[in-house]
Amino acid sequence: KYLRINEVQIVDIGGKDQFPVAFESFSKVSDFNLINRLGFIRDAEKKQAQAAFSSICSILQKHQFPVPGNPNEIEKTDAICIGIFIMPDNVTEGMLENLCLKSIKDKPIYGCINEYIKCIKKFQSDNEKEMFNEPKAFVQTYLSAQSPIANSLGVGAKKGHWDFNNKCFDDIKKFLKELFQ
Repeated sequence: KYLRINEVQIVDIGGKDQFPVAFESFSKVSDFNLINRLGFIRDAEKKQAQAAFSSICSILQKHQFPVPGNPNEIEKTDAICIGIFIMPDNVTEGMLENLCLKSIKDKPIYGCINEYIKCIKKFQSDNEKEMFNEPKAFVQTYLSAQSPIANSLGVGAKKGHWDFNNKCFDDIKKFLKELFQ
């Protein structure tokens, strides 16, 4: 489905490794030249946010798009506004799950989940420890304890399990507001 004027489209490209090819294809879609705002939101994962930011910038440069100077900044030209936000905070390693977990750190259940995760890690093999994604496990444990239960971060958001009024979401809210002003 293609966009009409003043619409927003979110494109899930399936992960960082698919981004170069996905962007290449996406940028060749008819009427792509009508797009006047592009926002990229990506996880830093196991590296500092600057590495993910640089990766996106190099692809934008390859396709001759303007590039923001830093994560969480919007580069505005007469033709287009482009912004890049790197989860969880534009600085550290991590992902969307880390950001959402910040919103529940003050809840008593957080300590319970932390103890549970510590216990699980005691019994993991070295291979399991290497493959273990603690933030995702933390999120799944938290969501399994909610009522109504949610089986994913997004479903948990729809069911109101994350406190989007928490100040930890201020940067992403500001980024999106600036991108769409």
